[in-house]
Amino acid sequence: MSPIRIILEVSSPEEEALVRQHHAFLQEMSELALKAPSGHVIDVCEEAVLEKGQEHNRRILEQAVQKRIESLEKKRLR
Repeated sequence: MSPIRIILEVSSPEEEALVRQHHAFLQEMSELALKAPSGHVIDVCEEAVLEKGQEHNRRILEQAVQKRIESLEKKRLR
């Protein structure tokens, strides 16, 4: 399949980093599925998703909470 180009607009460098990390993760999963031994593709990919998915979700949560903190701090300064 030929590459598809997309353009995304993000609101911060942190958001950009998350998008790039997610894209890298998708590529890594595709490679992992291709290289996994026959009969073990689902197990190998599921293990990677559970491990790396938790890390990715933690980063998303951290960013969301940080935005909330910054928003509250701005409101307090008014």
